[in-house]
Amino acid sequence: LRITLVEPLLRRTVYLAEFVEANGLDNVLVVRGRAEQPSVLQEAGGADVVTSRAVAPLAKLAKWSLPLIHEGGRMLALKGSSAHEEIDRDRDELARLGAGNLEVLECGRDALPVPTLVVKAERMPRPSRRKNEPGMRPAAYIRSSTSTVSGKKSKPSRGDLPADVAESSAVSSSM
Repeated sequence: LRITLVEPLLRRTVYLAEFVEANGLDNVLVVRGRAEQPSVLQEAGGADVVTSRAVAPLAKLAKWSLPLIHEGGRMLALKGSSAHEEIDRDRDELARLGAGNLEVLECGRDALPVPTLVVKAERMPRPSRRKNEPGMRPAAYIRSSTSTVSGKKSKPSRGDLPADVAESSAVSSSM
């Protein structure tokens, strides 16, 4: 078991790193940053499971979490009483992001006065694109192309890349 804790705040990463070292947790890595940052994607990507607390609406949380998970991996998002409503509201966006098999789990029913609701989602395989599909440029061309705006050359932003190119693929404590 390998665990990666992602935390943006310095004081929390220092605490977590000290705790990990003091307890000899060789299988735990603490990464300072936000889930959507390329360096975090590179270091924490490819996880079986990503967990997070309710730091954002479900669709936004999925946008940050799903790239960290390999296909078939799971996102577990601790949510409040709005879990069902968030799934209903964000279902189309979640599907577009690659989330499927959505489910609300009730945790701690026998131990807590109010159970914790967790949204479980699976990262579904992305549909493959055929080579030379009309209107599609090869990824290498997109990466190396430049565009001219007001006489200046500029590289395309990550938002300009197709999802399967821009996407990198941890268990996370905080997004």
